[in-house]
Amino acid sequence: MNYKKNALKFSFIMMPILLSSCAQMGTNQGEANNTETVASLNTLPAQTMDKGECVTFLWAEQTNRPLIYTQNMNSSNATLLIENKSVSAPRSSAEENIVAGFYKKQTFTANNKTIEVRINPNPVRNIYEGIKIPTGVITIEDANGSRSIIPVSGMLGCNLEN
Repeated sequence: MNYKKNALKFSFIMMPILLSSCAQMGTNQGEANNTETVASLNTLPAQTMDKGECVTFLWAEQTNRPLIYTQNMNSSNATLLIENKSVSAPRSSAEENIVAGFYKKQTFTANNKTIEVRINPNPVRNIYEGIKIPTGVITIEDANGSRSIIPVSGMLGCNLEN
């Protein structure tokens, strides 16, 4: 009976050690552990829409799905999460208009960065039911040329009934 008790104690003591060593497997010395970087990404605060407003919402394609981009169709500014801060960025260009104020490609500038937003909305486009955006990419480029590329997905939603 003491053998079983000691084995149980040993397993509780060794479990955290085994789990932490498993977490390190597959990571070579000098290799970046992307999990920590990605997991530290914050999210934009909850958004509200007044009656008649339509807003594009984009979430990063990762486990915790942080909201990192919103844009009201009536505005040329977008709110983005850049370096874990909410930033209002004015649009500098837009291409491939889908509906008024909703584009497949837009470029914004803020904090010495150029932000390109490319989305691929579903071909079935019903503004009253929302437009799904299954894939997209946000590219953030610093003045020195370094880039962050973030895969996203989301939707264009409208508040037409309140």
